[in-house]
Amino acid sequence: MQIGEEHFIPGEFGIISESRLDRIRSYEIAKVYDIPFDSKMDSNFLFNSLGFWPANLQSMPNLEKQYVNRIISLIGYSEEVFFYGDAKTGKYLPDSHESWHYSGKLTELFQVMDLTVSDYPAYIWPQGKEWLIVHIEDQDYFLIGCSDSMFKRIESDSEIELININDPQEKVANLF
Repeated sequence: MQIGEEHFIPGEFGIISESRLDRIRSYEIAKVYDIPFDSKMDSNFLFNSLGFWPANLQSMPNLEKQYVNRIISLIGYSEEVFFYGDAKTGKYLPDSHESWHYSGKLTELFQVMDLTVSDYPAYIWPQGKEWLIVHIEDQDYFLIGCSDSMFKRIESDSEIELININDPQEKVANLF
């Protein structure tokens, strides 16, 4: 099944099973719909550019988890990191709507998410501040600030889709 096909064959509860979907990358979506593939490319930009959501285009939670685990392995950090959820950005504890802070291994990210609103923390960083991962509420990407060597390691992985942002404020500015 390809993106943009006219027919839509729903599975149980209107969701197409993963086995019926082909992986498509953002740059391929941009090419199909003749929209720019740059730092503005995310699901909101796609919907706003087209005025509709393409048939058969879905996110698969288990594939997303594999992608995130791949980023974690590429970062390769085994020391303690800090996870922070900022209530002002929608990253709050379920019962209190307060900001939160946990520490642990980067590989414990999904366990930390189980304690919160099941969304990624707003910020993740190590004590030495060698890198920073930012996740903005309701966005389908991470912003990662890191060294050139870490960037090259992430960039060289064929499974990771990456857009280099020259101006770190560019992506954030496009959200508002």
